[in-house]
Amino acid sequence: MRAWLGPVPSVLLLQAPALLTVVAPPAAVALLMAQWDIALALASQTAALIAIILLRAERAFPSDLRQIEALAAFALLFRLTSAIVVPPFVIPGMPMPDEVFEAVSGITSTGFSVARGTEDWPIVAHLLRGWIQWCCGFAIAFAGLAIFAGSPGAAVALGGSSIAARDNL
Repeated sequence: MRAWLGPVPSVLLLQAPALLTVVAPPAAVALLMAQWDIALALASQTAALIAIILLRAERAFPSDLRQIEALAAFALLFRLTSAIVVPPFVIPGMPMPDEVFEAVSGITSTGFSVARGTEDWPIVAHLLRGWIQWCCGFAIAFAGLAIFAGSPGAAVALGGSSIAARDNL
């Protein structure tokens, strides 16, 4: 079965509020604490997500979303969330592989870290790292539940499958 890409972008755009909860609080604290570099690193993501929310406010969840498309949307949401939280990790001077690891580790709420020299980081960088590790996993889980709850066919197919079928999914 192949995913039809038509409803996937719509589903992703409807997850903008969940994504905003990932970047807006650390951006606001960075502004309040005059940590302009970190605030700037989060500004474009925050502005883009607010614009998407305002432009997509009247849109309904696609009624024709199939299970494969829901899974594709969720996988893309995971990648998108990882990408939007990488830029602020440049500020404390992390090398690129470590930035990506911190972002992915944070949004999965594993708590694993490869950060070094954190005692020299500004307090907002610590807040960002903690926020991503503690709250982003919940935001992604919530967004995933919203994707599957908004698609009765996908939720029923995934929930009604056997253990062996879930392994294949």
